[in-house]
Amino acid sequence: MNPSKKSVYVLLLMLLFLCGACTPSSTGMEGKVKGPHQIEVQVNPEPAQVLKENEFRIKVKDETGNLVEEAMVDITLNMADMDHGDLVFSCIDEGKGIYSGKGIPVMAGEWVATVHVEKDGKTSTMDYIFQASR
Repeated sequence: MNPSKKSVYVLLLMLLFLCGACTPSSTGMEGKVKGPHQIEVQVNPEPAQVLKENEFRIKVKDETGNLVEEAMVDITLNMADMDHGDLVFSCIDEGKGIYSGKGIPVMAGEWVATVHVEKDGKTSTMDYIFQASR
Protein backbone atom coordinates (compact mmCIF):
# COMPACT_ATOMS: atom_id res chain seq x y z
CA MET A 1 0.00 0.00 0.00
CA ASN A 2 1.42 3.36 -0.93
CA PRO A 3 1.95 6.03 1.81
CA SER A 4 -0.86 8.33 0.60
CA LYS A 5 -3.50 5.55 0.73
CA LYS A 6 -2.26 4.48 4.14
CA SER A 7 -2.57 8.08 5.39
CA VAL A 8 -6.14 8.28 4.09
CA TYR A 9 -7.09 5.04 5.87
CA VAL A 10 -5.52 6.20 9.12
CA LEU A 11 -7.36 9.54 8.84
CA LEU A 12 -10.69 7.81 8.18
CA LEU A 13 -10.21 5.50 11.16
CA MET A 14 -9.39 8.47 13.38
CA LEU A 15 -12.51 10.33 12.18
CA LEU A 16 -14.72 7.30 12.83
CA PHE A 17 -13.27 6.94 16.31
CA LEU A 18 -13.73 10.63 17.10
CA CYS A 19 -17.29 10.73 15.76
CA GLY A 20 -18.22 7.68 17.79
CA ALA A 21 -16.68 9.16 20.91
CA CYS A 22 -18.56 12.45 20.46
CA THR A 23 -21.97 10.93 19.85
CA PRO A 24 -24.19 12.04 22.72
CA SER A 25 -25.89 9.46 24.84
CA SER A 26 -29.67 9.30 24.59
CA THR A 27 -29.87 8.67 28.32
CA GLY A 28 -30.51 11.74 30.41
CA MET A 29 -28.17 12.90 33.12
CA GLU A 30 -29.33 14.37 36.42
CA GLY A 31 -27.31 17.18 37.91
CA LYS A 32 -26.84 17.95 41.57
CA VAL A 33 -29.97 19.06 43.42
CA LYS A 34 -29.80 22.51 44.99
CA GLY A 35 -32.10 22.37 48.00
CA PRO A 36 -33.47 19.81 50.45
CA HIS A 37 -35.45 17.57 48.08
CA GLN A 38 -34.40 14.44 46.21
CA ILE A 39 -35.47 14.67 42.55
CA GLU A 40 -35.54 11.97 39.87
CA VAL A 41 -36.49 12.65 36.24
CA GLN A 42 -37.64 10.41 33.39
CA VAL A 43 -38.50 11.47 29.85
CA ASN A 44 -40.83 9.42 27.69
CA PRO A 45 -40.03 8.64 24.94
CA GLU A 46 -36.28 8.29 25.42
CA PRO A 47 -34.68 10.01 23.58
CA ALA A 48 -37.15 12.88 23.49
CA GLN A 49 -38.72 13.67 20.13
CA VAL A 50 -38.38 17.05 18.42
CA LEU A 51 -41.61 19.01 17.81
CA LYS A 52 -43.68 16.42 19.69
CA GLU A 53 -45.02 16.33 23.22
CA ASN A 54 -42.70 14.43 25.52
CA GLU A 55 -43.77 13.41 29.01
CA PHE A 56 -41.55 14.38 31.91
CA ARG A 57 -42.12 12.32 35.08
CA ILE A 58 -40.66 13.70 38.26
CA LYS A 59 -40.32 11.78 41.54
CA VAL A 60 -39.84 13.98 44.60
CA LYS A 61 -38.73 12.92 48.07
CA ASP A 62 -37.78 14.95 51.11
CA GLU A 63 -34.34 14.90 52.70
CA THR A 64 -35.21 11.75 54.68
CA GLY A 65 -36.49 9.84 51.63
CA ASN A 66 -40.24 10.26 52.22
CA LEU A 67 -42.38 10.92 49.14
CA VAL A 68 -43.44 14.57 48.78
CA GLU A 69 -47.05 15.17 47.78
CA GLU A 70 -48.91 18.38 46.97
CA ALA A 71 -45.77 20.27 45.94
CA MET A 72 -45.57 22.84 43.15
CA VAL A 73 -43.36 21.42 40.40
CA ASP A 74 -42.50 23.16 37.15
CA ILE A 75 -39.95 22.61 34.43
CA THR A 76 -38.04 25.07 32.27
CA LEU A 77 -36.66 23.67 29.02
CA ASN A 78 -33.84 25.37 27.17
CA MET A 79 -31.34 24.20 24.60
CA ALA A 80 -27.85 23.72 26.02
CA ASP A 81 -25.87 25.46 23.27
CA MET A 82 -28.45 27.74 21.62
CA ASP A 83 -30.92 30.36 22.69
CA HIS A 84 -34.45 29.33 21.75
CA GLY A 85 -35.87 31.03 24.81
CA ASP A 86 -37.26 29.21 27.82
CA LEU A 87 -40.17 26.79 27.49
CA VAL A 88 -41.85 26.68 30.92
CA PHE A 89 -44.61 24.28 31.97
CA SER A 90 -46.19 23.14 35.23
CA CYS A 91 -46.44 19.53 36.33
CA ILE A 92 -49.55 17.76 37.60
CA ASP A 93 -49.46 16.00 40.97
CA GLU A 94 -50.27 12.35 40.25
CA GLY A 95 -49.92 11.33 43.91
CA LYS A 96 -47.31 9.26 45.73
CA GLY A 97 -44.56 11.81 45.00
CA ILE A 98 -44.97 11.61 41.20
CA TYR A 99 -45.49 14.71 39.04
CA SER A 100 -45.87 14.84 35.25
CA GLY A 101 -45.85 17.46 32.55
CA LYS A 102 -45.42 17.69 28.79
CA GLY A 103 -42.80 19.70 26.94
CA ILE A 104 -41.87 20.10 23.29
CA PRO A 105 -38.19 20.48 22.31
CA VAL A 106 -38.11 22.56 19.11
CA MET A 107 -34.77 21.35 17.73
CA ALA A 108 -32.60 18.24 17.79
CA GLY A 109 -29.66 18.30 20.20
CA GLU A 110 -28.83 18.58 23.87
CA TRP A 111 -31.47 20.14 26.14
CA VAL A 112 -31.62 21.07 29.81
CA ALA A 113 -34.79 20.57 31.85
CA THR A 114 -34.50 22.64 35.01
CA VAL A 115 -36.88 21.13 37.56
CA HIS A 116 -38.14 23.47 40.29
CA VAL A 117 -39.87 22.01 43.37
CA GLU A 118 -41.56 24.07 46.09
CA LYS A 119 -43.24 22.67 49.20
CA ASP A 120 -43.87 24.31 52.60
CA GLY A 121 -41.50 27.19 51.87
CA LYS A 122 -38.66 24.86 50.86
CA THR A 123 -37.43 25.01 47.28
CA SER A 124 -35.13 22.80 45.24
CA THR A 125 -33.87 22.89 41.67
CA MET A 126 -32.05 20.39 39.50
CA ASP A 127 -30.85 20.39 35.91
CA TYR A 128 -31.61 17.28 33.87
CA ILE A 129 -29.65 17.05 30.60
CA PHE A 130 -31.23 15.02 27.81
CA GLN A 131 -31.14 14.55 24.05
CA ALA A 132 -33.92 15.38 21.60
CA SER A 133 -33.91 13.74 18.17
CA ARG A 134 -36.05 13.60 15.06
